[in-house]
Amino acid sequence: MSFKVGGDPEFFILRDGTPVSAHDLLPGSKEEPYPLEHGDVQVDGMAGEVNIRPSSSAEEFEYNVRAVFSDVRKMLPKHFDIAFKPSVEFLDSTLATVPDSQKELGCSPDFNAYSGLMNESPMLELKKVPNLRSAGGHICVGWGENFDKKDASHVLDCESFIKHIDPIYRSFSTLWDRDQRRAMLYGRPGAYRATAFGVEYRTPSNAWVAHPKMYPFIFALAENTMLHMMGEPGKELTFKSEWIDG
Repeated sequence: MSFKVGGDPEFFILRDGTPVSAHDLLPGSKEEPYPLEHGDVQVDGMAGEVNIRPSSSAEEFEYNVRAVFSDVRKMLPKHFDIAFKPSVEFLDSTLATVPDSQKELGCSPDFNAYSGLMNESPMLELKKVPNLRSAGGHICVGWGENFDKKDASHVLDCESFIKHIDPIYRSFSTLWDRDQRRAMLYGRPGAYRATAFGVEYRTPSNAWVAHPKMYPFIFALAENTMLHMMGEPGKELTFKSEWIDG
């Protein structure tokens, strides 16, 4: 069985260190992503989001992630920075300039692979911290096409994949992701969404994107999970502390 790894990590835009909304800085939407040379970009609420092209190897995955963010960087004025922060709080003065439609959290529901139930909407938590926004670093793994996302067999395959990858990912992720606030809104353990091509693993934040040397590790983690499910021996999975700055 062949498979590919992609993703749709989100990011924030800073001006002089202060978060600003991406809605008037970037093109594209969920319905119509804006094509770039190496992927797509879109506005997701007040954050930006890229679509990473599906990759068949760790080398290709690393190239695709680096290349699409290089494309985005070229679209922004020099005094704006891309920030791979799992959560930020926007100033009241910034929120006052943003259309109401961009303030809403309009993400479709995701599910818990352990319980099989839909995860609760983050809207109740958002009311407690209305200026808080979070950013995911979702990992997409495909092993086919035209799957029925509601088919029981496909859902079981997706849940099995997530149950294998999730504990391993989370056992490592505290090394590079110390954020505690994103989980108030998104990214609970075992969060996933079945797709027509495979599965979207939605627990990871965007923190891993800040460490390019880790990109091959992210691919290898998905690859080993897939090989294990197929009953094939996995490859050596190593994590090097020097991949994490500071």
